[in-house]
Amino acid sequence: MKKQIQNKAISKINLHIFRNFTIWDLLVLTLIILLSLVFGFAVDTNLNFLIKILIVILFFTFIGLPLLFNFPSQKARGWQILLNWLRFVSMPKKYSINSSGSNNTKNLIPYVFLKNNFLFNGKSYVGGLKIQGVDIFAHDFETQANTLNQFGKIINNINSKISIVKIAVKNDIEENQKFLENNFLDCKNNAGEEICEGYYEDLNLNFEGQLKFNYFLIVYDYEIKELEMELNQIRSSLGQLDIFAQRLEIKELLDLSLKILNSSDKIDKKIVKEIIEISKEAENLKNNFKEYNQKIQEVQNKIKGIFCLDEIQWHPKYFRSNNKYFSIQSISELPLELPPYWANAFFNSDSNIIWNIERIPDKEKEKLLNKAHNILSLNQMDENRNILLKRKGEFEQQALENVVDVAATGQNLYWSTFLFINCADSKDELESLESTNSNLIKSVSAIPYSLRFKQLFGYLNIFLGKMIN
Repeated sequence: MKKQIQNKAISKINLHIFRNFTIWDLLVLTLIILLSLVFGFAVDTNLNFLIKILIVILFFTFIGLPLLFNFPSQKARGWQILLNWLRFVSMPKKYSINSSGSNNTKNLIPYVFLKNNFLFNGKSYVGGLKIQGVDIFAHDFETQANTLNQFGKIINNINSKISIVKIAVKNDIEENQKFLENNFLDCKNNAGEEICEGYYEDLNLNFEGQLKFNYFLIVYDYEIKELEMELNQIRSSLGQLDIFAQRLEIKELLDLSLKILNSSDKIDKKIVKEIIEISKEAENLKNNFKEYNQKIQEVQNKIKGIFCLDEIQWHPKYFRSNNKYFSIQSISELPLELPPYWANAFFNSDSNIIWNIERIPDKEKEKLLNKAHNILSLNQMDENRNILLKRKGEFEQQALENVVDVAATGQNLYWSTFLFINCADSKDELESLESTNSNLIKSVSAIPYSLRFKQLFGYLNIFLGKMIN
């Protein structure tokens, strides 16, 4: 299978004043130059002119330039990292369920109420499918290409947004152990003691603690009828690819959302039953505005109670809660040439994963395509680049041309983000998970993004809702 030429997100290609400078970078550069001049000439008017020039140069070199450097692993220039740091140091480092202010953990939960088998996140309704199928990467390249092409058609028909979620859970062999122990005598009589002891040994040595990956496809829409139709259509299309998809009941949808942060968490079925009953009561009170709002508020509080953590302690690259260590990682940038196994490499991570794919509205798409056209025009005018930069520019130009061609054929364009959700019992274990994920990302020549100073935003994005930057 040939490598895919994929477009660098056009939204990230800002208005360039110079080759790699945006208008914001130019403003920061101007400010740095002014500060350098002020620091060099206004601090002490009695200094020699050459010394003042030296001070200006030193200030610009050691303070100004680091603010203009680009740090791919942080998806930002130095001045942007500084702003992220200032935002981080000014925010409360401790959130609590008992807090009376904005740092109450309940305020971080977007879910509002339930309706039918759907969850409302304040902006749209959410439904889901549990996916069971075959490993397409175990087949030949032609089969892989055909399956991925068909899956691409499914994605092209989505109304708003989908999320592909992978939950990594440890094998629970307790039931199998009990069954084997209770029936060991029958097993010994039928198969022999040596074989039965071998079963038991294999069960304990080879399966206990191993991870099992469960996959889900989450769909979003503003109208329940549209969401129902979209789920049925996707389910039918997946069936044609020999991928079995089962509709999620509301308790399963809530349980999935809970497990995204910590796979070992379990939903309280009693609370879910209460929420469903109160939601039904609310539906019958729509003509009574006051009582209806009271019921909805009660539902919202109970839903938030399921998901909110007792306490969160925020750190630059991770956060802690209930003696667990958590972190969110992402991808700063995908390469222009993607190997065919790239998605499989990411999903082989032991972390939970959310892959958000959100359709770009037509008006926004038109703006981005105009932007792409302007970038292509500028690239054609720039004949002074060296060979390496020129070759890289040709790849970027080919990628942008692909985007324009795709849009011209009536296909949709999408925002796409990957989130790796890490959970560990110790900081060392957490760092080991992060290192493994970084290596997986680098294996396809992509750049890992640690979300330094932005773990709060990462946490907000693990809920099934609108992407928050």
